[in-house]
Amino acid sequence: MQSMDEEWLRDAPLHAAIMRVVGLFDRPAGADCLEALRKKPAVPGLEPWQWASGEARSDAIFELREAGLLLREDEQAARSIDAHPLAREWYGQNFRRENEAGFKAAHSRLYDHLRRTTREGDPPKDIAALEPLFQAVVHGCKAERHEETLKNVYVNRLCRRQTDGSVAFHAHNTLGAFGPRLAALAWFFDRPFDTPHGGLNAECKKWVLGNAGSFLGVLGRLSEARDAQRAVLEMLTLAKDWHNAAIIAGNFAAVDLALGEITAAIRDAGLGVDFANRLEWISPIEVHTII
Repeated sequence: MQSMDEEWLRDAPLHAAIMRVVGLFDRPAGADCLEALRKKPAVPGLEPWQWASGEARSDAIFELREAGLLLREDEQAARSIDAHPLAREWYGQNFRRENEAGFKAAHSRLYDHLRRTTREGDPPKDIAALEPLFQAVVHGCKAERHEETLKNVYVNRLCRRQTDGSVAFHAHNTLGAFGPRLAALAWFFDRPFDTPHGGLNAECKKWVLGNAGSFLGVLGRLSEARDAQRAVLEMLTLAKDWHNAAIIAGNFAAVDLALGEITAAIRDAGLGVDFANRLEWISPIEVHTII
């Protein structure tokens, strides 16, 4: 790929732009997304993709397929283009390294396109209806729009809200999409699943950590779930949020017990009681139910 880049694409701006476009995706680039990247104003670094005629783009795509950089056309996805995952990753990383502003602008354009054009239903009937929104999460985070993406797409449209404004968790409670939701949630971490992205505010960080711990536990990834819960417990303790700290400590005890670590379970249950006792309005019976 480096040889192709240096010996051919460097002098073929349209071909190079097409490979940068493909590098923006973790799946085939659909016709609607390709068209979104051609709208004005041109994305920095992708100008040849916008300026070229339809015939020139078709010829360039054909030549890239003949050279093996692009995969053959998929008859089930007309007008989409795709490459081997390693090629997508390589050209995407190159684009980011050479033109980070253009890389972010391209992902921002795709995020806006997908969130505006997706009609998932109210509420969504199946996972397929949510797929473009899962894709929008990836582009929004790569555009460094983490907090906006979390609130407007992940929470409001994938999780949905109850009539009272509380989060309904529709994607997994109703549709059973635990895996896809956890994969999408990973984009809000600098290191999954114990270090949330630095661009999130404190409340968002606690929210993604708590949800990650819950999903990991459901999926049987108990050690990872405990790491996420430990991180959120530290944040809750610093904030002196004793109510939620008591709940998380109780969750710790349950995970310890499931892992067969009895001594740790007793210790963490006691920690939960200690946090609960710091709340003067909680009765002994309520303390028992928390842990």
